Amino acid sequence: MSVEKAFEVPSIVINDLGGILSGTADPSSPGLNAPIGSIYMRDNGGVGEHWKKTGAADTSWNLQEDSGGAGGGFQGFGLWRYRTDITNNPSAGRLQFNNVTVDSATELYVNVTNDGGTDMTVFLTLLIEDDLIFIQNQSDSSQFVVVRIGGTPVLASGVFTFPIGSVESQGAAMANNQSVALLGSHSGGGGGSTVELDFAIVERLAAFSIPVFPLTLVPMDNVDQETNTAVIEADTGNNNRLILHEIGTYLVGYSASIDKPDPASNAEVVSQLQLNGVVITGTHNETSVFQDTSIVGDLHEDTMHGVSVIRTTSVDQFIELFVAHLESGGTPNPLLESGPTGEATSMWAIRLKGTKGTDGTDGTDGAQGVPGSGTTLNIQDEGVALPNSPHDAVNFIGAGVVASDAGGGVADVTIPGGGVSTFQATALGSTTTTSGTDVLVPGMSLIPGPGDFVVMFNTSWENSSADDMFVSIYVNGVQVAASERINEMESSIVDAELTAATHAFVQGVLAGEVIDIRFRNTGGTLTMLNRTLILLKVA
Repeated sequence: MSVEKAFEVPSIVINDLGGILSGTADPSSPGLNAPIGSIYMRDNGGVGEHWKKTGAADTSWNLQEDSGGAGGGFQGFGLWRYRTDITNNPSAGRLQFNNVTVDSATELYVNVTNDGGTDMTVFLTLLIEDDLIFIQNQSDSSQFVVVRIGGTPVLASGVFTFPIGSVESQGAAMANNQSVALLGSHSGGGGGSTVELDFAIVERLAAFSIPVFPLTLVPMDNVDQETNTAVIEADTGNNNRLILHEIGTYLVGYSASIDKPDPASNAEVVSQLQLNGVVITGTHNETSVFQDTSIVGDLHEDTMHGVSVIRTTSVDQFIELFVAHLESGGTPNPLLESGPTGEATSMWAIRLKGTKGTDGTDGTDGAQGVPGSGTTLNIQDEGVALPNSPHDAVNFIGAGVVASDAGGGVADVTIPGGGVSTFQATALGSTTTTSGTDVLVPGMSLIPGPGDFVVMFNTSWENSSADDMFVSIYVNGVQVAASERINEMESSIVDAELTAATHAFVQGVLAGEVIDIRFRNTGGTLTMLNRTLILLKVA
């Protein structure tokens, strides 16, 4: 059979000669044989890989480096559990449609955490209108669904809602809790900018006892994913830190679950990523983990996370994760968790780069200026004349834009181009509010210019009373739908530091419009600590 009705599916053909296989085995090792042209979807520790059979030998499988642009290509996201109920809030590791008859569904719901416990928020955010989502029974390649995204995906409460433009299913209906592989494909197209992703993920699968301050390195014990070791590589001989081989821009982050085994104490835990021994702004996290002694057997668990955009200045720089707790709080120490349900500490890095888009049309020539005399050079910044000397090195504010004297009255201006545009605002220290309506978080606003953007925000915060805390993303003074996040402060944890994060994909931002973060509470004083706002321009 072939998929030809509603879709042109790049890179995948299903017929009597080739097919789609799935499993956990390494296809580059002997033993996995299939016809040339077959596709193998591998669950490699909760993150999916896409392999293609290119030769007759049973080891002739090539890992596909999928990217956007003409022709598209599939990228594996891992395994989920298929649910036959039709609610719009599947739990971690689950996905479902809004109709038990899949071909009649209008929305697909996917939890950001796959069945292997990996947070796939950043990768799922890259799927946009007209892209394809392929869902297949892990153990039966004849059962699959192909969805074309028919509108703007929305992320709310840890669940992506994908509007369905068209959908086609093949084979018998999938059973409830069936393990399925999920792949995404950019629809392609000519010209324009494309985002290329080289990334690596390392994990700490074993529990780790968090020591009392000072900060201590977390040794990772598992390499979960490496797509291109020439760009980003796990240093297996040095605590699995991540080496960033190229000079350039990277999106880096980490996440972990923590708990406090002692039933009569609490502890404040701090964590941060460091680049060559220096803290990365925006990744420092402080949170409290505790037990409520009024409830027998109650064990409070919390999470730590941090995300930031960095630019390396030399080759082979490296990132590492450090943790500590600030008060003894009884024994034993708080733990970085591990467990059968997929808890793990993960650290990751994504290389951000792009290809140059189509050149714009030339602007109208300006009027000829008044001829100068001697060595006089007139430079103005928004109408204010700058001093005439020296002129041998003029640095413009911008991403690497430099003008220098080439001699003979000629100036060389270097303007780098073709990269992915990133914008970041960070603020250290605390800010407070008692407002019952949304107000601007100081320092958390950016004017990125026109385009479509992935928006990411994270912080630590606390409240002085048992009331609710709210944070949202705004564009041009209007709240972004489904971007609001809430922490309910219980009376037993008043003034405990919690973490908050919200993400959104916003389209059609116009020149001069502001993207900002706003917060409010229902009582007491809300205190927000270190915070970071990141924008990635994707179109």
